[in-house]
Parts: sequence; structure tokens; C-alpha cells
Amino acid sequence: MPRAFLFGVSMLSIVACSGGGSGSSGGSGSTSGSTTTGSSGSTSGTSSGSATLTGTILGSSFTPEDAISEVGSNSTFVILTSFSAVCAVAMSDPNATKANSSNLVFDFYGDATVGTFSVPNQMDIQFAHFDATCNSPSGESASGGTVTVTQVNATEIDGTFDLFMDSATTGHITGTFSAPSCAAAESDGGVDCR
Repeated sequence: MPRAFLFGVSMLSIVACSGGGSGSSGGSGSTSGSTTTGSSGSTSGTSSGSATLTGTILGSSFTPEDAISEVGSNSTFVILTSFSAVCAVAMSDPNATKANSSNLVFDFYGDATVGTFSVPNQMDIQFAHFDATCNSPSGESASGGTVTVTQVNATEIDGTFDLFMDSATTGHITGTFSAPSCAAAESDGGVDCR
């Protein structure tokens, strides 16, 4: 399995079941059009990112608390998480998964460069919510929209997004991200639910 795919899988797990952070699932019952913003400070020498998100996913708000990026062998990932210090968690345990958390994963097919990428032709977007046992009973994909990368360098990827999730009537989301690079170890495919 390619490293990029494993990283994405392990990061989905980290966002779901690893230690630390708020463990928030993003709340529920929120109305469409709400704006949520999250950011956190530096942890264990790793830089934390920030993101904003307006709209709802699966009928609920999602408050990103952190953002990271990773360049794999065949793709680039940007991951928005509902808990802070995701890079520190990924670096300490590449199989970690955070219980009761959510994440939004941007998977660029190849290198992310400054410019606009269309979904699903040039990239894939996945949302997952993990329960107390690190299972993902709910999640969805973006069925269309764009991601615009405004800055990319060795240490960070910044951009905006305007996406339509599978639940098109309530799944229109927009936002921004500033995602520092996180060079976490490769997952061996296991899951450590925390």
C-alpha cells in the first residue's frame, strides 16, 4: 500500500481515536450557514494549523480545531480535525485513532500547487466521524466543488474550499485552511483507539 494512502488512513484514525484534544464531535443540531473556527498553539515542537468552516455536514456543524498537511509519494493530504495537537499525536503513535472525533480529509491526486482543483476530477474529499470505539458509523464524500491552494511551500499549505457534500441539500460547506506540514511515521495499518 502506498505511504500516502497509509498516512491518510492513519490520520483518519488519529483524528478519530488518539489522546489529547477536546474529543468534540463537532456538535449537533446546528443550522446551515454557521461559521466555526478553530486553531491551537504549538505542542511538543510541532506547529498547529487553523481552519474555518461555514455550513453543515450530515446535518451537524464541524468545528476544525487543527489542520495538518503531508506530502506522500503519490498524493498530498490536508486534514482538518476536531481536536488539537494532531501532528504531535501522529508523531508519537502513527496508528493512533481519537475516539469521538471528526475529520475532513483533502486528498490531492499528486502534488498540491498554487491553483484551483476540482472535485472529484483532481482530488477527493472525505468526512468521517468516529464514535467512542473508533468506528466510523457516519461519513460522506464531496460530490463536487473546488479547493483553491493560495500558498504551498515546504512547511505549510494554505487555501480555501467551496464544496458540495453528498447530502447536497444541507451539505454545502465553505472555508479556509492553513495546514503546517507534519511528517508523521508510517502507519502499519493497525488502530490504537484512545
